[in-house]
Formats: sequence, structure tokens, C-alpha cells
Amino acid sequence: MEGVIIAIIIIVFIIAMFFVAIKAEVKPKDADDASNASSFKTKKMFDNNGNLLSEQRAPYHFILYYPNGSISREIKCENKKCYLTCYSEEGNIVFVFELKMEVFFSGYCEVCLSGQAQGYYPNSHLKCVGKYNDGKLNGKMDFFYENGDLQMTLNFKNDVPVSGVIYTPDGKEKELTVAHINNIMVDYGLGNTDIDFSWVKDLCKA
Repeated sequence: MEGVIIAIIIIVFIIAMFFVAIKAEVKPKDADDASNASSFKTKKMFDNNGNLLSEQRAPYHFILYYPNGSISREIKCENKKCYLTCYSEEGNIVFVFELKMEVFFSGYCEVCLSGQAQGYYPNSHLKCVGKYNDGKLNGKMDFFYENGDLQMTLNFKNDVPVSGVIYTPDGKEKELTVAHINNIMVDYGLGNTDIDFSWVKDLCKA
């Protein structure tokens, strides 16, 4: 009889341990992510003179610096959305791009422009807004005067402007020629949408 009781106690103990193990196994994924973020060790890269070039503050938070120490670019991902913010050397936001970002198990980062992009004047007023698809401008992009009035609209297909309309301050509409559109592309820096992300890859591999 005593042997039966001992056997029952052992079986009950084993079953209890089994359920404890299951409970630990199905721990919410968010808890793991939060733990990884809080335990992340900041990575920094310096030039030969000891000046800070870039740093990774969290698994999905990357910063690139100007030679004067101010932030040049910042990539931050929150709530499954990633954004690239570009700053002037004076610290003003110049552009904000939505990103599609994939981080492979090898630690290699693949980043491309995909989604809404917004440009700003030095006074933080909206300058332009458009949309990228896999790194290329597609569809309508609106440009604004500093007072917020619509200045012009360009239509893009795979980074190439196909048509455009400009509005005078009094609201009159004028169709743009190809030459005008090309000049606008240069003035707004839209001809160089192939942004270098090698510094992000270097931080991921460090």
C-alpha cells in the first residue's frame, strides 16, 4: 500500500512538472522581444580620429552622424513600422521616409524605401509628400509653398516623372514641360533616391 502511495505521488509530481514546462514554452513572443530590446548592447563605429560615425542603440534603431556630431540619419522601427529620418547639419528634419526592412538571421540588413515620404522646410512646414514602392517614386507627389498652399503636382512611374502641373500663388494652373520637371527634380534632390544604407549593414555585422 505504501508503495502505491509513493508511486501516485511521483506520477502527480511528473504531471505537475509537465504543465509547468508547457506554460514556460508558450510565453508570449512580446515578452521575448522586450527582453531582447532591454538587454541589447549598443554598438558604435568610429573613424580613425575617434569621431563617432554611427551607432545601433537597439535591435531596430540605427543612427548616422555628421562630422560635427549632429545626427545625419536615423532609422527606427516601432509597432511593425520603420522610418528613415534625414536631418540637416543644423538639426532640422529634411525628409521622413517609410521603409520596408528585413533583418535576416545572419545579421544582414536589407532596407529600401517603400511607403509614404515627406519633405520639410527648415521651419518644419511640409514641403512635399509622395509615395515610394520598392525604392522608386510612383504615383502623385504634391509640393507646397511655405504657407501650405499647393505649389505643384508631379506624377511618377518607377522614379520617372511622366507629367506635372504647377500652381501660381493666385491659384492658376499651368502644365509643366519635361525640362521644367527635370529642373525641379534637381532642385528638390529627387534624382538621387538611391540612398546608401551600407552603414546600417556594417552595424548589423559588427
